[in-house]
Amino acid sequence: MKFITLVKHELRQNLAISMLVLLVVMLLGSLFFTSYEDTERTRNRFWDSCRDYPGTVWWNGQNLDNMEALYNPILCTVVLGAMFLAFVIVVKQFYLPTIQRTWSFLLHRSVSKYTILTAKLLSSLILLICSAGLGWTYFYFKGQSLIMPVPLHTFYIGIGAIGLAYLFYLALSIVAISHYRWCGMRLLPLLVVGLIVVLNLRISYVIMAYSLLIGFFVLIIDLFVQFRLREFK
Repeated sequence: MKFITLVKHELRQNLAISMLVLLVVMLLGSLFFTSYEDTERTRNRFWDSCRDYPGTVWWNGQNLDNMEALYNPILCTVVLGAMFLAFVIVVKQFYLPTIQRTWSFLLHRSVSKYTILTAKLLSSLILLICSAGLGWTYFYFKGQSLIMPVPLHTFYIGIGAIGLAYLFYLALSIVAISHYRWCGMRLLPLLVVGLIVVLNLRISYVIMAYSLLIGFFVLIIDLFVQFRLREFK
C-alpha cells in the first residue's frame, strides 16, 4: 500500500506536464493528419481526371505506397514530446531535491529508498505511456481508415521510439545522481543511449528489441548502483 501511495504521489506531481505533452501531440498530429487528408483528396481528384492516360495507374500506386510518410512528422512530434516529458520529470524527481537539499527529508520514511526509487521509475513509465504512447496509438488506428492502411511495423517503430525516450529518462536520472566527479563518467549513460539510437537507425526489429532490452537492464542496474553509492543530503 505504501508503494502504491508513492506512485500516486509521483503521478500527481507530474500529471499536468504529462497532459500538456499529450495535448500538444494530439494538436500537432491532427494538423498533420488534416493536411495529409486534404492533399490526398486533391491528388485523387487529379488521378481520377487523367486515369485514362498510360502509366497513370502504376504511378498512382507508387504514390500510395508513400502514404506512410504521413507518420514521419507525427512520430517526430511524439518522440520530441516524450523526450521533453522525460527531461522535466528527471528535473523534478532528481535535480530539484539535490538543489534544494531535500533528499534527507524525502528518504526519511518508513519505506526503503529503493522502494522510493522504484516508485519514481514506475510512475515515469506510466506517464510516458499515458501521454506519448496514447497519442501515437490513437493516430496509428486513425490511419487504418485511410485508403491504404498503415502497416503494423510503423506502430512498432513508434513504440520503440517511446522506449528510447524512457532510456533517455533513465540516463538523465543516472547523470543527476551519479557520484562520479569526472564529466566523462557522468555522461556515459547518455552515450549508451546515443549508441542505441545509432543501432536503431537501421530499423531492424531484432536490433531494436535487443538494444532496448539490453540498454534498459544496463541503465536500470547502473541507476540502482549509483543510488546506493550516492550520499544524499
